[in-house]
Amino acid sequence: ERNLPFWTPFLQKAKLNIFLSPLHQDMYFKKFGEEVINSSVCVPSSIDTEFFKENKEIVRQPNTVLGINCLLPFKGRYNIHNYAIAHPELNFTFVGNQTQINANNCKYVPYVANEDLPNVYSQFEYFIHLPSTGQPFERIIAEAFLCGCKIIYNDLVGFFSYPWDYSNREDVRKKLSFGSLGFWEEIEK
Repeated sequence: ERNLPFWTPFLQKAKLNIFLSPLHQDMYFKKFGEEVINSSVCVPSSIDTEFFKENKEIVRQPNTVLGINCLLPFKGRYNIHNYAIAHPELNFTFVGNQTQINANNCKYVPYVANEDLPNVYSQFEYFIHLPSTGQPFERIIAEAFLCGCKIIYNDLVGFFSYPWDYSNREDVRKKLSFGSLGFWEEIEK
């Protein structure tokens, strides 16, 4: 609230405000008011949709859940902890150097190289992201989705705020593949 007077003139004077998702845009509308934000558009993050594909040679393990850098408090640490406790039938693997959560069905990997992510995503049935604050657009969710993971998420995930048919992964892939083009088209206008 104390920063509203500082940021309001920037939003008002901008020729265009680019948001990463409808959720991202709505968060700003609620904070500043639609009348403050003159012109805006939603453009998803640029993702290499040809790189993030399911590796069909890898056997996806049932009842497995992957989480990447999700154990920070604002990214949903406590939500994920509660979910893991409530679902002892699932086996969770968390990537990243956050503090571990206390659940017997969890294991931890400190780091995975970016070039290995499609193969890692392809091993897991689910990907989890339960943030406690609104997230504009989580690339890792889009990547996991494109690699065939089912996503465990809540209504604070910007990726799922687009009005896309998420039952059609290839259609979502096509929409995401135009993200960077859409950004530059808006800039050129």
